[in-house]
Amino acid sequence: MINRLSKKSRRQRSGVAIVEAVIAALLLFLPILYVGMDLTVIVMASSLNEHMARDAARAASSQTRGGDAFKVAQQRVMDLRTSDLVTNPRMTSFDFVPGHFVSVQTVVQCRLPAPFPFFTQTDLRSQATVPLVSTPADL
Repeated sequence: MINRLSKKSRRQRSGVAIVEAVIAALLLFLPILYVGMDLTVIVMASSLNEHMARDAARAASSQTRGGDAFKVAQQRVMDLRTSDLVTNPRMTSFDFVPGHFVSVQTVVQCRLPAPFPFFTQTDLRSQATVPLVSTPADL
């Protein structure tokens, strides 16, 4: 009779140990998973913003006048498809130096899928400078 009780007691203790191990693993794994998701979204949004700034600067570099270049760059920024996580694309700085280069600075707002306390979104900035590819011909 004593032998039967000790086997049952050992089984219960090993079952409790497994449950405790699973809970401890979840408590360690879930925060790592959430941080990984947030970092992935930030990296993807940053890459998207860098491409948007580069595309806007490239489009503006094909223009010969600053006003036209600004309109083209602004249109490229507005063409960005947004999502629930990447919102509010805007051009914050534009510099057109005739005969030399065009520089564009853009910003997007990135919302985190698993926000930390007091850190739910961030603004990501990017700047691209491209030499002008079209210059007016001297007549």
